[in-house]
Amino acid sequence: MMKVCLLATVLGGLMLFTSGCITDQATINAAAGVVQQGAYVGATYAIQQNTNNVKYFVLADVSLKKFALGADTSPAAFEAALNEVAPQLNNQWIQLGVDSVVVIYDAAYSQYVVGQVTNNAVAKQFVTAVDTGFVRAIQPYLPAGTRLSLVKVVKCPRPTLVAPKFSK
Repeated sequence: MMKVCLLATVLGGLMLFTSGCITDQATINAAAGVVQQGAYVGATYAIQQNTNNVKYFVLADVSLKKFALGADTSPAAFEAALNEVAPQLNNQWIQLGVDSVVVIYDAAYSQYVVGQVTNNAVAKQFVTAVDTGFVRAIQPYLPAGTRLSLVKVVKCPRPTLVAPKFSK
C-alpha cells in the first residue's frame, strides 16, 4: 500500500510541475506541499521497513539544514547532501525513499528554479519542505519533547598546503 502511495505522490508531483500553470507564490507553495508530502511518504516507507532507518533520516535532517545554508541548491548537490550522511549504508528502502524525494525535488527545481540566480529562495523553500517531510516522518520515533534543529555550523580550519620548491 505504501509503495502505491509513494508512486502516486511522485506521479502527482510530476503532473503538478508539468501542468503549465503560471508561476506565482500560490503555485510554488502548492509545489512545496507536494515536495513535503513526497519526502514524508518516502521516509515513512523506509522507516516502516526497518525502524533502524530513523537514524538515517535524523542525519539527513541535519545535512539538509546545512545544505539550505549553502549557495548550490541544484538537484545534484541535493542528492549528494542526502547521500553523504550514510555512505556505508546499503539499504534498499532508504535508497527508494531518497530516490523518490530526489525525483520530486528535481522536477520542482526544473520547473521553478532553473535559470534563476544562485542561492534561490524558491529552491530553499523546496529544501525546507523536504526537511519538514522527513521530520514529520521521524518525529513519532523520537523521545517525547525532542526537537530537531541545527544549533550552529562550525567550520573547522583547514591546514594550508604549501607546494614544495624545487631547484634546478
